[in-house]
Amino acid sequence: MSDASAKAYPDGLKVPDNATTDAKRKARNRLKAAAKKPTKARTRAKQLSQATLVDLARSGLNANDAAKMGIEDMTAAQCEVEFGIPRAAYRLPYADFDGVFSDYGRARFTDFIPARVDHEGNKITHDQIKYIQKARSSVHLYLPTLTKWRAVIDDTTIPVYSTEGEKKAAAACKAGVITVGLGGVDAFASSKRDIDLLQELVVLAKGRRMRIAYDSDIISKDEVRLARKKLALQYFLAGGYPEFIDLPPGEDDAKVGLDDYLMAHSKKDFAALPRQEVTPQLLVRWLHNKKKREKLGFDPETTARHVRADSRSKKCG
Repeated sequence: MSDASAKAYPDGLKVPDNATTDAKRKARNRLKAAAKKPTKARTRAKQLSQATLVDLARSGLNANDAAKMGIEDMTAAQCEVEFGIPRAAYRLPYADFDGVFSDYGRARFTDFIPARVDHEGNKITHDQIKYIQKARSSVHLYLPTLTKWRAVIDDTTIPVYSTEGEKKAAAACKAGVITVGLGGVDAFASSKRDIDLLQELVVLAKGRRMRIAYDSDIISKDEVRLARKKLALQYFLAGGYPEFIDLPPGEDDAKVGLDDYLMAHSKKDFAALPRQEVTPQLLVRWLHNKKKREKLGFDPETTARHVRADSRSKKCG
């Protein structure tokens, strides 16, 4: 015990100064509480590798955006420990509506083998996975921390878009198009957890236009079109007003994602793209089509009853 924190008495004994001791105890408690506090979106930029910055730039994102998104580089050794694959990557942490990061996140690899052209002029590409998450982990919704989600929840006149991938969602939010990211076109549900629609999407959907904007190559992918129909039906059953947005392909029919389109066009151009409203009548037709309803995977009679019961004229912002 130091002399500075104790009082001396004539007999030579020293006893603690209660005021000083209490102040130190409170300071320790504050430090402990701060250590346990959930991590919020970072605003201080961290040094990222050139490979990460180049990959983010392809979606119109920069180092400042990465800092707000909590992005961190991962070495091949770190990736091997966490995901079992020794490849360089960067981590995309997932946050809640308040911008508080959870323990869940996915990693996007940055060490891709580039395409090359052989001596005959043929383009040689390599099939490589782009993202990874922990084995046996469930699906989660990516809410870009570039958006104030509580304000969005409070205003149902704001349409919310759904797209595949975290980068696309973040790039759209940066451009002022409020968008959530799915880890895959069908990663809005979990059969293992018996969830037809992630709870965050249920919260967002009620009374709101929910617009689905998948990549332009959806026209040639039956499984993606099917996933889009499933998502539209779940949005409707959650009280939302689903719509489809078809992105036009690029030059030579190149695939165009939401981030690609917003980098090449204005927000006004995007708003002018045609939208298909998924009406109750359209949903009932799907459910009455034997092939389609079998693929949708829902009990057709029960689902059709729910749809008909809510087949009133719907209007929202």
